[in-house]
Amino acid sequence: MKTLHSILALTSAAVLSLTLSFEWCKQRQRSWDARMQTLRMHLLESDENGCCTQLQSWEELPRIVQRFLDGIATLSTSPSREDDSTVDSSNMSCSSSSITSKIRSLTIQQEGFFSLQNAWLPFTAYQFVSALARKPGFVWEARIAPKALPRGFQWPRVRVCDAWSNGRGHLEASLAGIITVASMTEPDEVLLQGEMLRWLAEAPLIPTVLHPSTGIVFWHTVPNEPLQAMLSMKDPYTSLQVSLTATFDEKLGRMTTIQGLRPKACANGSGSFELAPWIGHFYNYTWQESVHFFVPTHMECGWIVDGIEELYFKGDNVELNYNVETLRLEQINSRQSQ
Repeated sequence: MKTLHSILALTSAAVLSLTLSFEWCKQRQRSWDARMQTLRMHLLESDENGCCTQLQSWEELPRIVQRFLDGIATLSTSPSREDDSTVDSSNMSCSSSSITSKIRSLTIQQEGFFSLQNAWLPFTAYQFVSALARKPGFVWEARIAPKALPRGFQWPRVRVCDAWSNGRGHLEASLAGIITVASMTEPDEVLLQGEMLRWLAEAPLIPTVLHPSTGIVFWHTVPNEPLQAMLSMKDPYTSLQVSLTATFDEKLGRMTTIQGLRPKACANGSGSFELAPWIGHFYNYTWQESVHFFVPTHMECGWIVDGIEELYFKGDNVELNYNVETLRLEQINSRQSQ
């Protein structure tokens, strides 16, 4: 009888322990989800009443940028055929100096591979991007598996958050959203710089933010490089400025690569960072019917080491959902007069 009581007691204790462990795990996952939601909400709380910087005039733009922006100036022209390789975006404009619509935000469903310690690991990701001049930013939440796992299987999938929200950079990794393995959330300028550069590099996904009428990005000529242009932006909170150099396709005028110096963790494991050459590539431009322009659906990026590209990211944008605002005539006239 005592043995039976002992077995029942041990069984009860084990069940209680498992229940508490399960509840603790669920609570940790709910905490992770709440942090992600808070980061996204910070980007949605902006009350934007116009641009917060001096607008750049159309005439100041490099010629290749004018050609690139001509294709997205009105968001109202459809291509004559679905094959984007045969459509010249330079002929898809009704008004080059203004846009009649602008994108407020974008949500992306993404999948691809991330290189970690020379191994390409599959990932799926959800990204929210704000295109507001007073509060640009993004929240990228990914699930990275050490090897291929059945869909929906959480363990030991690593959840990663990379974000620029509320004027701060945010980088966090957690095992299944339960055990934190890395976290950087301090108002660190190096982290902020890296996140701003990511937003700027991915701007071709929201080409209206690259138009001078939005007041977010400034363009600069690259001497003796007619197919290149430099783009820069400032953080609305800290006035920190970042810049990258874009290269455009000669035939279609689309952005094909973007590069510059980005903060990179030092190889000695000291926890410090150094500026290193970085490059991103855009492929498979696809027509987006909801906004009437082409955007890249495959992207790759990596570091340039001794002149050789070492890619660490290959991603496909499998679904893009845009939140578009149609501008009233008085808004367009106001922006043109600034």
